[in-house]
Amino acid sequence: MERAAELHLAPRQVSVGVSGGISILYHGLRLLLEVHPDFLVVRIDLRNAYNESRRAQVLQRMAAVPGVASLVPLMHAMYGPAGIIVLPDGSRLFAGSDRGDFEEGLPQGSPESSLAFCVLIQEAVQELHEALAGGGGGATFIMDDGYCYGRPEEVLPAIRRFADRLTDLGLHLQFRKCSYYSPRTLQGAVLRDLDALGISRGGVMRTPEGAEATQREICIIQPFLPGITVGGVPLGHEAFIRQYMSTLTAGFVSYIRSTIHQLQPASSFAMWSCLYSAIQTRLDFWLQHLTPEETEATCHTVDAELRDAVEALTYHGATASEEVRLRVRLPIWRRGCGIRSRLSLAPAAFCSSFRTACERLLDTRMADGVTRPGFFPQLAHRLGARSFDFDTPDLRMSTLLASDSDLGHAFSDAWALLREEVDGVVDVTRSPGLLSHPAETVPAQHRMQHAITAQREAAAARRLDVLMLALPRTDPRRHAWLEAGDHAQIAGRWLASHPSERLGLVCSCSEFSEMLVSYLGVDSPAASSPGVLGASFSGYSGGRQRFVVDAGGWEVERVQMPGDGWRDAHDYIASTVFDLVSLAGITGTMEP
Repeated sequence: MERAAELHLAPRQVSVGVSGGISILYHGLRLLLEVHPDFLVVRIDLRNAYNESRRAQVLQRMAAVPGVASLVPLMHAMYGPAGIIVLPDGSRLFAGSDRGDFEEGLPQGSPESSLAFCVLIQEAVQELHEALAGGGGGATFIMDDGYCYGRPEEVLPAIRRFADRLTDLGLHLQFRKCSYYSPRTLQGAVLRDLDALGISRGGVMRTPEGAEATQREICIIQPFLPGITVGGVPLGHEAFIRQYMSTLTAGFVSYIRSTIHQLQPASSFAMWSCLYSAIQTRLDFWLQHLTPEETEATCHTVDAELRDAVEALTYHGATASEEVRLRVRLPIWRRGCGIRSRLSLAPAAFCSSFRTACERLLDTRMADGVTRPGFFPQLAHRLGARSFDFDTPDLRMSTLLASDSDLGHAFSDAWALLREEVDGVVDVTRSPGLLSHPAETVPAQHRMQHAITAQREAAAARRLDVLMLALPRTDPRRHAWLEAGDHAQIAGRWLASHPSERLGLVCSCSEFSEMLVSYLGVDSPAASSPGVLGASFSGYSGGRQRFVVDAGGWEVERVQMPGDGWRDAHDYIASTVFDLVSLAGITGTMEP
């Protein structure tokens, strides 16, 4: 079904059946505006697109498409009866009515709806594209969000005709919710036409830094920053991108601080689980599409917030040393904590997204003789007409990188940094990976960012190992690093787990903190607390019987305490019996 959808909808639709569709559209548009800065891009908005689709026409269009027509009987059965809409309070939308609540439209969220809607408007979208393709422009859609681009004098008439075609389908283009962007200043006639249609200029007002101002004051004293968003990613003037990312970053800071405030007092383990599994990746989508330079300020802020979050779960200054900070950023299976630096991640994220997208921009000749249509074939001169054919591996990015493309230079610079990281640390001749290739000929591959990250993290782990082994032999950070280096790589597995009472994965906030600092080899909050640090206690070790609590609690851990001999024997017997019972198929726990 996915392949059938791609064959019918691509390259006009990037949302159904196309992997990485938004990346293809964003990078393609950005490259196109480099070549044609006089082009106009209009972001199209449809009113209640799914809800206003006529079901009879949807089924008719679906039935005519090989590969997806088999869905029509199911959809007919689903859409035949009038639907019922139940409100949050349990009442009907039209209470007391004999009729259904909705008899037309596609149910949003239903698996087949996006495919059905895209098939419905495909013919109109294709006509819109063909009206602009002659001048080097075109049209590409993300389901009901459309982007048409080309010469200004051609774009506006094409949009008018497209709006008329949509009316025949029961759909309505909302001109007043459309927005436009052009790198160059538009001429008076074009501006008048845009204003007559009600299409507004995309962008934001620059907000003052370090000062408060009302919206009215901002509009008066601050310049307008032109741009639009493509799939949620800012496209426009460099100041527009900075302003957009600044707003996005502020939202992230508020989100992570609110999460810490609400979760950490209740469960540090739950807080860590959210931080590791969800929070840290919230801005990664933008790192994939914007250049490292454009996301640098955001990454610095995010990294600082992630560091503060880790220290909120331990204590302020826990990650102060370079060795601990680098270890926290390593993946868990490499003896780290898996809280990756976004500043470090950005070059790999951008390079992977950009390189993979470039593979789909041009018409490409495949090994089986089939030509796969590209999403932006008008970029053939910029990228090189045959650069991505199956038999031209020596071309690939060469033409682009030899041009004056700013995006090409950003890719080349970021790729050089990635290669420099592993140079001399990881032997790419014995284990060749993507970073063994120069930027000009690096191939695209599935999960490209993952492959690059694996090479980089191998190099980072080796560099950190050198730093750790250079520490004094008595340094707890060195001990903790070596103790975590077991062949089974299980020392930090608990960091990737989630709290579960059913599985016995529960601990108090103070217990979690002690577990984490012990894993990292830094001071213990409990041992460093007033009244405990420096306290004398009894035990047995090397003939000594009196000891003093140190900041890390290491003395307490090493010393044989009264009763430890009995406890060690008890725990060993309990573990052995529990393993035998488990092998017999009987489940249970070692603790009541």
